[in-house]
Amino acid sequence: MVNIVGEYRHERSENLDEYFREI
Repeated sequence: MVNIVGEYRHERSENLDEYFREI
């Protein structure tokens, strides 16, 4: 369960990085 959450947060962090780059 923890592993799934870790992967989810990792993907979210990458998406946020790309989002801020767009700005």
